[in-house]
Amino acid sequence: MIDFAKSVEARQRQSTVWVGDVEYNIRTEFFHWLNFRKIHEELDREGVKEFDPSLFDWLYVSGIPDDKVAGYRELEKFYVNEQPLPNDTGKQGNVIALDYSIDSERIYAAFKKEYGVDLLSTDLHWHCFQSLFNSLFWDLGKVVEARLYKEKPDKFEKLCGENRTMWKITPPESKKEIFKMR
Repeated sequence: MIDFAKSVEARQRQSTVWVGDVEYNIRTEFFHWLNFRKIHEELDREGVKEFDPSLFDWLYVSGIPDDKVAGYRELEKFYVNEQPLPNDTGKQGNVIALDYSIDSERIYAAFKKEYGVDLLSTDLHWHCFQSLFNSLFWDLGKVVEARLYKEKPDKFEKLCGENRTMWKITPPESKKEIFKMR
């Protein structure tokens, strides 16, 4: 998440991970993290439950942690970039709505059209990529509209109610963990 309350210097995007008491510089460009995701998808497809975390050593720019498992967990946290919203509505099931490889041309075109960003010639930070990518589907206006929605009885209105639930801000006292590390 971006913290606008911080000074300009402190608002820079994360470019390191801490493993134990040591800070390691990591690759932050979006294409590295799409490869991180692709490798995980291949491991899942092959049914691999346990893997050597050194498989991801290429993500470190300077030095590699001795504790590979702890290092991998920090890389995974960077990849997830935990966000409090949207809430899980439980409606997705097993539907694959997006594939970064199959949909790569549409993703490229959407970034070019919406933001003027040429993904083939930019080193966009992974967290910036995620932020822009997620806003392709749910821009700020739609999120606020969904939060303000009042329920009505017909089918279309039911969908709007589900969108409202998805984007509802949970008060801090009942905050729950949205993302779970595997």
